[in-house]
Amino acid sequence: MVRLKFLVFALLVLGLGVAHLPMLSGPQRDNAVAQATSQAAVGAAEVARRVDARRAEVQALALKLAASQEVASAVAALKPAPARAPAPRNARDRDTDSDEPSGPQPLTADRFAAVRTAAGPLLPKELKGAVVALVTPDAQFHAAVGGEPSSDTAKLDAAAVVKAGATPVADAFGAPHAFASVPLLWNGSQPLVTLVVGAPLVDAATLEAAVQAAGVAGLALVKGDAVVAGAGPEQALAEGSLAQVQANGAGVVLRSGQLQGLGPVMLPAFTNGDFMGGKAPLMVGARRSLEGTALEVLAVADTRAVLAALAAYQQNAFMGLGGLLGLTLLWTLLMGSGRGGDDVKGNSDTLSLSAAMAASPPPAQQHQDAPPAPVAAPMGDPFAAQPPPAADPFAMPAPPVADPFAMPAPPPAADPFSMSPPGQAPMGDPFALSPPTPTPAPAANSFASADPFASAEPFPF
Repeated sequence: MVRLKFLVFALLVLGLGVAHLPMLSGPQRDNAVAQATSQAAVGAAEVARRVDARRAEVQALALKLAASQEVASAVAALKPAPARAPAPRNARDRDTDSDEPSGPQPLTADRFAAVRTAAGPLLPKELKGAVVALVTPDAQFHAAVGGEPSSDTAKLDAAAVVKAGATPVADAFGAPHAFASVPLLWNGSQPLVTLVVGAPLVDAATLEAAVQAAGVAGLALVKGDAVVAGAGPEQALAEGSLAQVQANGAGVVLRSGQLQGLGPVMLPAFTNGDFMGGKAPLMVGARRSLEGTALEVLAVADTRAVLAALAAYQQNAFMGLGGLLGLTLLWTLLMGSGRGGDDVKGNSDTLSLSAAMAASPPPAQQHQDAPPAPVAAPMGDPFAAQPPPAADPFAMPAPPVADPFAMPAPPPAADPFSMSPPGQAPMGDPFALSPPTPTPAPAANSFASADPFASAEPFPF
């Protein structure tokens, strides 16, 4: 019975230990997803911050080139030439010449090359892929750093950029660029020559820096349903998750699985109703649009910061509970290998009673004066209280023990009216005082019983 109680209590404790794991894993799963979602949002915000910084950098560069003396000298070749008036009819009008400009000089590749050469030293080296362009009412030329001048509007429509505003975002050379335009020459209220400066809005280096700063697993720059650029270890996952993560969506689980294994159990377990594990959220995505552009950023963050600690805890818990289960079974077997104390005590009492009954003689052979045979002490625990010996149902009751200090009973008085037998002396006066009878010595054995039929004096007859 003791073994069964111990086993039930131990199994109850182990069951409570296993039951606390789902209660802990569920909130930890939600916490991991929320933390990963926040981290992905930080990654998208980091890209937006760098995009705004790039647009401000391009605008500052355009103003710097417009204020450069070298660029101003190269653009001076495009100033309109003064127009000559027709020949005068009289001498008074012959000395009067018109100095009004006749119109800007045509923009050619050679004149644009001079402007690009003047602007080259002013372009920062870290701004890779910068573009310089000039726009006039009838022509436009552009060139990237280290490239040849071109007027191909398929690569860059500089006139559309000028019409779009001060710092627009447009596609150039197959990638989104941030542009800034500054008028250099005016014809009244109309600009005659406009300088356009641009740079890639987000390049690979910018995305890598955002990944390192935000600590995300992957980033992807999205335009519509196409990926423009990407970075990070999970770049492929970010590029392949456009259908799962909708615009301005967050907290979408993109990958599930395990972090470590413990035999058939895949840890962390109990995170999504999975007893054996394998369904823990590992990657979470978030999508955010970039203000002022038609671009979006899809960021992917992992949940390892929270679920790795949960998996390690579950591994220790499973190993500890398994060890306790083994010790429980072993101790249960050890407890059942011997007899309990109650069984030993009960058996010893039974043996003692049997020995006592066998040692005592039958009731017919017992002497009336002999005291009852002592019962052997039980063989149980010497420190435990011993039960009283069982009474023999066949034993005769012991006679009362005579008091050694009691006075003997007086002899019976003789019959005064009886006749004395012949040859015997006559009886004395029955009313006379009899001499004192000496007190008998106390018996050697105080426990020996006196003979109830013995008389202190002989019968008077």
